[in-house]
Amino acid sequence: MQSLSAVQLVRALAALMVAVWHVQHDAVALAQRFGFAFATSEFLPWMAGVDIFFVVSGFVMVHSSARLFGQPEGSRIFLMRRLIRIVPLYWMTTLAFVVLAFLLPAALNSAPPGIADIARSLVFWPYENAAGAVQPVYSLGWTLNYEMLFYLLFALALGVSELAGGVVALVTLALVGLFAAQRLFGLPLPVSYWGQPIVFEFVLGMAIGLMRAEGVRLSGTLRWLFTLAAFTLLVTKSGLAQ
Repeated sequence: MQSLSAVQLVRALAALMVAVWHVQHDAVALAQRFGFAFATSEFLPWMAGVDIFFVVSGFVMVHSSARLFGQPEGSRIFLMRRLIRIVPLYWMTTLAFVVLAFLLPAALNSAPPGIADIARSLVFWPYENAAGAVQPVYSLGWTLNYEMLFYLLFALALGVSELAGGVVALVTLALVGLFAAQRLFGLPLPVSYWGQPIVFEFVLGMAIGLMRAEGVRLSGTLRWLFTLAAFTLLVTKSGLAQ
């Protein structure tokens, strides 16, 4: 599969943005503990890195599945690749966090999780924890609760449609259905979690991937203009949020 250096660059930017947000959050807490002041940077909306990741994820799933569309085993192969790539590392991280929570609960400022919470976290099932937050035991894994839903829908669509456009359309319809159900009926978890507007970032990424597969290309000038516009939008958004 062809390597896309621009996508890797965007991924690196998104990872850096999320890392800056978390480092600043921890720095504030640490400074307060020792009586120091720490001024955070609001140059960019750092957590927008997650949004970038979701768009990239939608693009990559379409791009990397080019050889799976129309294959009898395409759905199974796709899902197995996703599970192998994500589940072992996430499970090890979650279980390591659980051990730490039992050994040093004071360091985490939270009570050790229960068996049900651990199980739901390991199967990527959104739930409300004792603190009232909808997040897994290892809180940074909340994005995977969205990602795994997207992967499952994509795998199911691969088993129904032989065309990339058909798969994208089916996944989009499913996500629109979840969003509509949540907005119209106010359904409980996990639909209330999965039915959030953030899921449409996967759709945007898939649409970009589909356009690229169909041969749509932007000229060098347009690429730089879109890049400049996107960066300007991020900076502006950050300024409005202050």
